[in-house]
Amino acid sequence: MRNAMIGLVLVVLAGCSTDGVLGPGGSGLRAPASLTSTTLDNAIELMWSDDSYQSNPTNFRHYTVWSSAYDLDAGVCLDPWSVEGTSVAPRFVVSAITNSIPRCFRVNGEALDGGVSAYSPIRFDTPRYGSAVLQLRAAQVAPLSAGFTFWRDLDGDQRTTRNELGWVGSESDPGIDLALDLIGGELLLTPVRPGVRILAWPTLVASLADIDLAPATGYGRNAVAAVAGSGYVIEMDGPDGYRRYGALRVIGQGPSFIYFEFAFQGDPGNPELLRAE
Repeated sequence: MRNAMIGLVLVVLAGCSTDGVLGPGGSGLRAPASLTSTTLDNAIELMWSDDSYQSNPTNFRHYTVWSSAYDLDAGVCLDPWSVEGTSVAPRFVVSAITNSIPRCFRVNGEALDGGVSAYSPIRFDTPRYGSAVLQLRAAQVAPLSAGFTFWRDLDGDQRTTRNELGWVGSESDPGIDLALDLIGGELLLTPVRPGVRILAWPTLVASLADIDLAPATGYGRNAVAAVAGSGYVIEMDGPDGYRRYGALRVIGQGPSFIYFEFAFQGDPGNPELLRAE
């Protein structure tokens, strides 16, 4: 039995199509017909259809995972392609890669006789920053710990670094993204600074991996209920005029506080967060 790495929830991103062409050398291996990915912190998990193995199990050696730089503005993968590693199972984690830098990925099968399959469809993905668990307390109870900011560009270079992420502070600070309010016994997340808009995810989320790509529409300036198990996508204006996107999930709550985790995509204008399937 082939070993398999533990999988996470998958992201489906835009890609090219392929037709399962047989590889050279009489291998009889078909190309993986699909390739999906999960956006992680400093990593991308890939998963693909097991077509190369299933088309000729006795001649199958392994899959090879390739990556290259991706030009998000032009929508093209850039040469050269490099090998990230191999896997006998149809999944692989590309680790130790830089957050907010888009990359392209593709996979092909290799046979024992030296033949290779055609490539899978190409997928692009962008690793994003994640967080530990944080707490917000309602402004009406503890105003100095009721405000949250995803990113503060401390050095003014318009580039995201880990020490600039996840700030809890005063609800009276006009530069915060969100404030937690307690109104009529209900906890509410309220957008604060101009350019910040929030969208409540339509279903409860078991983890941040349940949250999709940041939608193109549906955001608003009105407060939304902060409920344990709920997820939110936040659209923010950046200092360079480009939008940034973050996701937030309420893990637990008390009468006047919430515990939450968040993700932030530092690549300007890039809506990739975790899952788009």
